[in-house]
Amino acid sequence: MSKDTRERSKWKVRLVEWTDGFSSSVPRPVRKLILECVFGMLTSGSMQLSEMARSLQEPTRVHHTLKRLSRMLSKHSEVAWLAEGLQLSRLGPRVTEEMIVAVDAGDLNRDGAERSEHRCRVRDGDTGEIVGGYPLMTVVARDVVTGRTLLLLTRLLSSVRYGFRSENWGLLSVMGLNRPEFIGGIFV
Repeated sequence: MSKDTRERSKWKVRLVEWTDGFSSSVPRPVRKLILECVFGMLTSGSMQLSEMARSLQEPTRVHHTLKRLSRMLSKHSEVAWLAEGLQLSRLGPRVTEEMIVAVDAGDLNRDGAERSEHRCRVRDGDTGEIVGGYPLMTVVARDVVTGRTLLLLTRLLSSVRYGFRSENWGLLSVMGLNRPEFIGGIFV
């Protein structure tokens, strides 16, 4: 057994133990999807789905692994909410009273990518033009004394996505004043 195989096995065992710690409300296929995505990101060093699929080194063609991961991620949108909740539960205790919490409403310019899913019209903050892209909501906590910054969450919004209410509602939900509800398999 090569050293790389032993290291991969150790990482996989640790990640399996981590995903087994999820609540029983998370179905087994979703836990497996989270395991494969996190393992793929760690072993490939990339968040591109094709790189993640390659790094899983499954006995099937990479194309089939890529299609399966893509289908599962689109079918289980709750994975993003679970990841956000997990990140907030881990970083929440590190936020102190002395920290400044900032909500930054930005944009992601995707004007050259006409086929991007749920792409809408946004105002480009750099040029002031209306372009194709996504509104972006980022929350950071900054400790002024130490200069340490914690990225708490980032949400990509879209006005053409089903269930979208408004950017203001998204801002209020980030601030905790509106809680998204799980209705009929989607979060609204």
